Amino acid sequence: MRLIESCALLALLCSYALADFQPKLAASSNGKYYVSLDKANFFQAFLNCRSAGLQLASIRSQKEEKDIEEAIKGANPGVTYLNGFWTSGTNLANIASSQYYWLSTGGMAIYTKWLAGEPNNQLNNEHCLEIFLGEDKKFVWNDSVCTVNYRYVCQDTI
Repeated sequence: MRLIESCALLALLCSYALADFQPKLAASSNGKYYVSLDKANFFQAFLNCRSAGLQLASIRSQKEEKDIEEAIKGANPGVTYLNGFWTSGTNLANIASSQYYWLSTGGMAIYTKWLAGEPNNQLNNEHCLEIFLGEDKKFVWNDSVCTVNYRYVCQDTI
């Protein structure tokens, strides 16, 4: 199934699922990003953002990366190493590829900030993109198992 068809199917499912659910979100200072206060798997995070009239975040530039990092820090003053946050990045449309796309926009992830050696699709089971604070206190990207529960970042619709 092509990415655009996958996105359309997921959007259709979102229109029916969790119509009354409102996730717990902390707004960033610029009002564009919302960081979850709860944890969810990648798919549930996508639905939670949609149910709030938002979308799971995409990171298309260094500025967007910085803004999301600031939103995470603002909502989580004590954020520590290995506290992952879902973004809309995935290679589920073509799991044989290491090319990631933003589910929220359908666009290819051109700007990247992968941790060294990532994405590595460990055990052929890592297809969703998390952002986390590395040991060096810098945010980096990692491909992770989509069913793991992390917090997540939503953004205003693009």
